[in-house]
Amino acid sequence: MSLVAAAVLAATLSGWAGGGDVLYPVRDRYEPGQEVTMVGRTNEGDGTWRSAGSIDAWLAPVDGGERTRVGRVAVDEPADAPDGRTLRLAVTFVLPADLAPGSYWVDVDPRVGWMIGGTLQVGVDPAGPVVRDWPLSEPAIGWLDDEALLVGPDGRAITAADVRAGRIPPPRATLPTVEPHAEPVATTAPVTAQERPASSPASTPASRRGGEEVVPWLVAGVAVLAVWCGAWRLRPRITVR
Repeated sequence: MSLVAAAVLAATLSGWAGGGDVLYPVRDRYEPGQEVTMVGRTNEGDGTWRSAGSIDAWLAPVDGGERTRVGRVAVDEPADAPDGRTLRLAVTFVLPADLAPGSYWVDVDPRVGWMIGGTLQVGVDPAGPVVRDWPLSEPAIGWLDDEALLVGPDGRAITAADVRAGRIPPPRATLPTVEPHAEPVATTAPVTAQERPASSPASTPASRRGGEEVVPWLVAGVAVLAVWCGAWRLRPRITVR
């Protein structure tokens, strides 16, 4: 599964790194002299391609070299655009019989929307799995080998056989956004000292009521003791000779 995940990431980044969408071959590997079909999806872009006349596909070695026109690109506007890419580009051409084995780049000129072209393997295996970023309603899926890979709705790779059999995993569920907890807001204004109701015996705790009843007796006792001490100090003293 890690290899498949890496393949999906590589397929996605290949388009982003080049700044656009990608043409994908129907087969992972071709041989010189074979017929090639490549398909890709993109958006309208600035629309200048509509007045450009012929949209052509050009073949050139990835590591540099002269490019060769190989065919005309058909641009269609399919009724379904589930991922928002409204244009379908397709090109079919025959490879030269004497073409040297290697990796080739198929360019689209003039550019249509965000389409930048795609990689084609001739006489050599690709460095990794080819994962096609097509809508699962793409007609070219019917031409793929059973084990050919596509990007599924959950972002993981699935085989063309699974798509044709209807074994398509559902999109990955998104978790609901959890709002940060907010402290409750007081709905009543604080009660001021003037607004506080006077305490009543019924609402006063028993321990407090007991303390309030003892205080007057304690004060009276202290007063009596003070008077007695004062009288003791002022009493007449008798001297014994």
